[in-house]
Amino acid sequence: MKILDRYVAASFVKNYILSFMILVGLYVTLDMLFNFDDLMTVRTKVARSESTPSMPILAKIAVIAANPADNTAQKNQLPEVVMDRSA
Repeated sequence: MKILDRYVAASFVKNYILSFMILVGLYVTLDMLFNFDDLMTVRTKVARSESTPSMPILAKIAVIAANPADNTAQKNQLPEVVMDRSA
């Protein structure tokens, strides 16, 4: 019976720790989602105090690449679609 008791106890502890870690991860994720505005405000203030740019370089690259693509997409639309959009 001693081996079975150890197996049940070990299984319970493993599942308890796994459940606890999942709940902690869920709590941290939801806390970050609900307080994202506050986190960005603090990040911007820190970036300004350290004289670093507040917008990440990869975000700037994505915006720079998206502008010509948007212009090209608008030029390639059919005239009927453009007329429907203006009406």
